[in-house]
This record gives sequence, C-alpha cells and structure tokens, in this order.
Amino acid sequence: PPDETDVDNDIISVKSPIGAAMLGKVVGDVVEITVPAGLLKYEILKISRE
Repeated sequence: PPDETDVDNDIISVKSPIGAAMLGKVVGDVVEITVPAGLLKYEILKISRE
C-alpha cells in the first residue's frame, strides 16, 4: 500500500517525506534529504508498485 512504511524491510511510503523526495527517480539515483540531524543520502535499489 502507498501509505505503508517498514524501514526494517527497506519499504518507504510515497506519502512519507523521504518517499516524496524519491518520486520521479529511477533505480541507481541517489537522493539527498536534509533533516534536523544533517544530510541523509539514499540510493534507490528497487522500485515496486504494489
């Protein structure tokens, strides 16, 4: 489901801030997200439309 997030299993909801930043990206892209603790970088390894 689009609102499901399970970080232990690498599932990120498109409705979350991280998921929203990844919209429009493709496998292999690196997404940088600024959070209060600093800069986070995520590489997109897989895209699933379930």
